[in-house]
Amino acid sequence: MELICQIGRFDFNFNQEITFQIEDSCYKKPLSSLALKSHIENQGKKTHLCLIYPISLLLNSNAVKYVKENNILPQEKLQQLEGIINDLNQRRNFLSNPYEFYKLHPHNAEADSFYIIHSLGEYEGLRFETSFEDLVLEIFLIFLELYYKDSFDKLHIDISSGQNIYVSALIEAVRLFLTFYKLQNFPKKSKLEVKIVSSDPIVRADSNKTFKIYANYSFEVKAFFSAPLSPDQNNFPHAFPKFSKKIAEFFYSDIKESRKFKRHLNEILTRGYFFFSALKKNTPLLLYSWKYDSTREIESFILELVKLIQERLRKSYEKSSINLTEDFKRLFFMLALYYSISEVLECKCIDEKEVTALSEMEANLASIYKLFELYENANYLSHEINNNFKKNISKFTNEFELLTKFLEGGGRVDNIDPRNFFAHCGFERNSVEVKKEDEEIWLRYREEKKKEIEKILLQA
Repeated sequence: MELICQIGRFDFNFNQEITFQIEDSCYKKPLSSLALKSHIENQGKKTHLCLIYPISLLLNSNAVKYVKENNILPQEKLQQLEGIINDLNQRRNFLSNPYEFYKLHPHNAEADSFYIIHSLGEYEGLRFETSFEDLVLEIFLIFLELYYKDSFDKLHIDISSGQNIYVSALIEAVRLFLTFYKLQNFPKKSKLEVKIVSSDPIVRADSNKTFKIYANYSFEVKAFFSAPLSPDQNNFPHAFPKFSKKIAEFFYSDIKESRKFKRHLNEILTRGYFFFSALKKNTPLLLYSWKYDSTREIESFILELVKLIQERLRKSYEKSSINLTEDFKRLFFMLALYYSISEVLECKCIDEKEVTALSEMEANLASIYKLFELYENANYLSHEINNNFKKNISKFTNEFELLTKFLEGGGRVDNIDPRNFFAHCGFERNSVEVKKEDEEIWLRYREEKKKEIEKILLQA
C-alpha cells in the first residue's frame, strides 16, 4: 500500500479543478495529491490519501465566500462554515470539536482520512500558539498511527500546498518517522520508500494551464544501532526512574495512575536497554537468561503512548505546549530499537532458559550479529567460544561446575570483574557454569550472580 500525505488547502478557488500532468497522463483535480492518488491507482496499486489540516484553515472568510458563490455545500453546511467566523457559540463548538466541522471540507470526499494539527498565528480574530517542535511531533504521531493501522511500503509527501511552516514540519516529521521505521525494522534493512512530491507553482492567472507534478525525489535518513537513552541508575528492572517519572507526571495528575505508568515505562525501557547492551557488548548468554518483552507488547505500548500524547495535544486547539518533544523522540526511537531486537529474538526462538546449548547459541548469534551489522562481534565471539569451551571440552563433566575450574589460573573468587566480563563475551569464569552431555556443551549463569551481572550491563 502507498500512503500519500499533504497539508490541506482552504483558500480562494481551493476547489477549482486544475489540470495536473504526471508522466504522460493528465488529471483534472483541485489538489495535486488527489491527482497523484488517481495516477497510482490507475497502475493497479492500493493507496491511502491523508490530508492534514491546520486548525485555523477553515477560518478563511474568502474561502467561505467562494463556497457560497459556487454552491459547493448545501445551505445547512454552509451556515456551519459561516458560523465559525461570525458566531461566537459556533466558534466555541469548532474549537472543542473541529473534526465535525472539517468533515464539511469537499476534498475529504476523495481522501481516505484527515487529521487536524495546531496552528500558529492570528486568523479571523483568533490567536493560535504552538511551536515548530510540537507541530513536528503532532505529524509524526499521525504517521505512527497510520503505519500501525495499515502498514505501507511507499510514502509520498506532497509539499505543493505552499504553507511554509506546516510543510517544513511535515518534512521534519517524515525524517523522524523514517528514522523510527528504520530502527524498528533494522534487521530487515528498511524497504520503505519515501518520495517528495511537488508541482509547478500554481497562481490564479495560470488556472487554465497544465501543471506538472514531480514525484521522484527520494528522501533518505540514516539509522544506527545505538541506544537513544541511557539509564539513570543500574537497578534492574528500574534503571530509568527519573526519565519515567518525568513522562508519567506529564500524562497523569493522579498519583496512583502516574505510578502505574511510571513503573511500566521504567521496566520496558530497562529491559530494552539491557538486551541492546547484551547485543552491542557481545554477551550472548544473557539473551537466553533473561525475559524480554514481545513485539506485541512493545507495539501495544507504542500505541498507548501515541494515544496519550494525542489526547494531551487535543485538549486545546488554541495552544499547545508539550515541552517534552525531545524526550518523546528519544523514547519512541528506544522503543523502535527494542522492537527490532525482540522481533529477531522471537524469530530465532530465543527466550529465557534454565540452560543453553552452546551450539545453538553459536549458530544463532552468527546470523543475528550479521543482521545488526555487528560483524566484529561474530568473529570475536567465535574466538572466545573456542578458547573457553571447545579447547576444554574434554575436561567438562556431566555436572554443572564453575568455568574457572577448567581454565588456566583458575581459582574461585566471588566478585565479577566487569572488564573481564565484556572482554570474554560474558563468559566470565566466576559467573558461568558449564557441563557436557555427549558432545554438547551446556551453559548457565550462577543464579546468585545475576543481580551483579544486571548492574554490569546497565553500566555499559
